[in-house]
Amino acid sequence: MLGFIISKLNLLILVTAVFAVIAYFAFFFGRSAELREAQDILSQFSKITYGVLGSTGQCHMAAIEIPPYIKSIGTGEPNNRLRFLVRLDKIPSSLPNDKTVVVFSILRKKDNRILASEPFATNAVVQLVDWDQEHNNLSFSPGPISINPVAAPLEEDVILLVKEVFEGTTSLYLIPCSHQ
Repeated sequence: MLGFIISKLNLLILVTAVFAVIAYFAFFFGRSAELREAQDILSQFSKITYGVLGSTGQCHMAAIEIPPYIKSIGTGEPNNRLRFLVRLDKIPSSLPNDKTVVVFSILRKKDNRILASEPFATNAVVQLVDWDQEHNNLSFSPGPISINPVAAPLEEDVILLVKEVFEGTTSLYLIPCSHQ
């Protein structure tokens, strides 16, 4: 009788261990899929930015569409959709003739932790443009700009990239905007 009870306890331990390994694998797979999709989105942002800056014209413009969510597996998000924020930032160099780094980041919406980040170095003068709530117009922003892709229903959020070459100086304007 004691041998029967011990064998059933061993079977229970084995089943619990197998369940724990499978649950850990599913959690790890879900997180890595989120990270991979976030990195793909940011890679697309960098490719479009590179295309704008690499164009031969004096002026060039492109719009980067921001998807409303990232597909997630087993994270407890409703409908397996991970909501996120996009942050635009620039890190100017203090040295003359050195590159400015534009940083595209995706943050988790619920805890503002960075999920993925993609730096892009350029010799262009980078200007972040944001909506000034106080004066009700567009203005240059010194710091990071956060974009919430699902802030308003039925809208599509984009980042407008505008390249301008004036008197030999290349400028890149990053303008977040929503339109229907």
